[in-house]
Amino acid sequence: SIEPLLAAHDVDQEIKECALSATASLLSFLHANLTPEQKSKLLSLLLERLTNETTRIAAIKTLSTIAAASSGSDAAEKIDLSNVLGEMIESMAGFLKLQSRSLKQSSL
Repeated sequence: SIEPLLAAHDVDQEIKECALSATASLLSFLHANLTPEQKSKLLSLLLERLTNETTRIAAIKTLSTIAAASSGSDAAEKIDLSNVLGEMIESMAGFLKLQSRSLKQSSL
């Protein structure tokens, strides 16, 4: 039920941000209950939100939450971000060149 809101382009900003927050919680705590296809789809939608100017900061915070949850010591509890990690890093490195202070801080 989060996926359609995350993919939609014609919803309010607040709904987009809430969908990103819900995605962070879903992937951080319940990723073991998702299929690999569902995880891949959600991560690709997050990358899409990362390229959208209006949702960049919220997407960075979402990815940060997911990455922090994945850094635990239990290997079974980690979510695999390897298929999107390169694009994430590339995008965020590009954000450091932009003038937006809040975007730079979030990217770091």
